[in-house]
Amino acid sequence: MALFVAALAIWFTVRVVEVLLLVFLAVLLAVYLAALTDLLERRLRLPRWLGLTIAAAGRSSSSRALGP
Repeated sequence: MALFVAALAIWFTVRVVEVLLLVFLAVLLAVYLAALTDLLERRLRLPRWLGLTIAAAGRSSSSRALGP
């Protein structure tokens, strides 16, 4: 019975690993953007929505500049 449960757990993990990876990357990006937004909000006294817009646009620009 334990072998069946272990095999089922491994099968389930293999099936959902892509979704878990996407969730992990989304949380990582959210934490990064929140920290950058807080920095812009404190240093430049920008409203939060504007700081987030600038942070997201800057992140998108930098990844496009480095990518193909």
